[in-house]
Amino acid sequence: MQQKKGVEKNNGGADQKPFEIPKIENIHSKVFAAANVDGALDMSTWHACETTHCWAGHITHIAGEAGKVLEERAGMPFAAQLILRESSPHKVRLHFFYENGKNALAEMERLAELEATAQ
Repeated sequence: MQQKKGVEKNNGGADQKPFEIPKIENIHSKVFAAANVDGALDMSTWHACETTHCWAGHITHIAGEAGKVLEERAGMPFAAQLILRESSPHKVRLHFFYENGKNALAEMERLAELEATAQ
């Protein structure tokens, strides 16, 4: 997993410690595989446990410690979007992080298939 450094600015504009933005190869395939397991997708909460997450939660969880730190510093939806931006040209519209499980899973599958055919 490659990582890109970002610089976080506080309200006064002073630089703070850089944070890592993970780059995950085949992110859509990995997220779909993780979420497409019985009980692994719960769109009502970011993280229900170590194996059950919403879409954004799966993204930061797959990113490991760097994803966890990014989530803590930037917030869940923004952290997931940053990871996606670095990892894939196939974007996820933010509203999908708040969809029901059926619609979210269908879009995850579509993106995983799109990713697979682009290689």
